Amino acid sequence: MNQITDVTTIIGQIGRDADCKQVGSTFNHAIKFPVAINQSWKDANGNEHEQTKWYTCVLWVSEKNTHLKSYFQKGSLIMVKGEALCNAWLNKDGELQSQLELRVNEWKVLRKAAQTKTTQSDPWALGDGC
Repeated sequence: MNQITDVTTIIGQIGRDADCKQVGSTFNHAIKFPVAINQSWKDANGNEHEQTKWYTCVLWVSEKNTHLKSYFQKGSLIMVKGEALCNAWLNKDGELQSQLELRVNEWKVLRKAAQTKTTQSDPWALGDGC
């Protein structure tokens, strides 16, 4: 029997440096970092619109791999693949809140933060990743 999987790929900029927290046993650590995806378009009347979607990316690692969080720096351009989830809850005022989450399976830093701020001779040069 074939297994059907949900794979989402995003390319965007990391919004802040990643943080890593132990969850449960010492073998479970969650590296979390936000990724912004900017979209722009023109409507039928020619008006320009912009929208930013934020994903909370979560990479599960063992304790020996927690050093990977250093790859996820604010301003870096990154490609992330994984399972997309939408978490929803009611806030203290009873209003519905939601958050897009991506459980990371694969990732690649396309351009490090320091490189993002300067002009590159090759804008498609790839940085470090997994």
